[in-house]
Amino acid sequence: FVLAFAIASPMYAQYTPDTIPKEDMKQNDMPGMMGKPTFEAKSGDTHFSIWIITQDEHNKMMRGMNETDMGMNKDKDMGMNKDKDMGMNKDMKGMKDKNMGMKMDTNAMKGRGMGMDNEVKEAMMEGTHYIRIDVKNDVSGKENINASSAKVEIVSPTDKNSSVDLKMPMMNHFGGGLALDEKGEYQLTVSVVMGTVAKTMHLKYTVN
Repeated sequence: FVLAFAIASPMYAQYTPDTIPKEDMKQNDMPGMMGKPTFEAKSGDTHFSIWIITQDEHNKMMRGMNETDMGMNKDKDMGMNKDKDMGMNKDMKGMKDKNMGMKMDTNAMKGRGMGMDNEVKEAMMEGTHYIRIDVKNDVSGKENINASSAKVEIVSPTDKNSSVDLKMPMMNHFGGGLALDEKGEYQLTVSVVMGTVAKTMHLKYTVN
């Protein structure tokens, strides 16, 4: 019995660490790649982090994230094969039932901002710049899921007015493309609706 326990113990010790850290890294890799926020603001317990970068920079980051995801998926597949060889496979029927139980309706996911259809992708790639807004609770450190919509009103250096309704490709942030094609200082008014209240921030951004 002691010999059998000594052999089995390493199998269970090696299984968990391969899965959890990679999920955490995947969720946080975009803000990390974007660096320090361009603007930060607070309203009560709500903390806003706002990044504005060029679309060229945004595209490079997206390519980098896709390459990272491909590497993570490869590692995951190798880990699954390893588990199979170690005799840790579940019954196929049980796995199928579990997967069916975990399935979510696609439309419901899009309603919560978890889906990213072609319209959202196109909105993110439009214009000359990309804006991302993270909304978090300063006390809990968690994303504010009651943030329902966001909008950016733009006044160009030559006093041209435009506005952009931002999409929510993920649950904790808004994003979209901005057309900042004039050189000089822009006046940006960012509004985020939290429940029934709109939080508004006035920003200045210079295009060189």
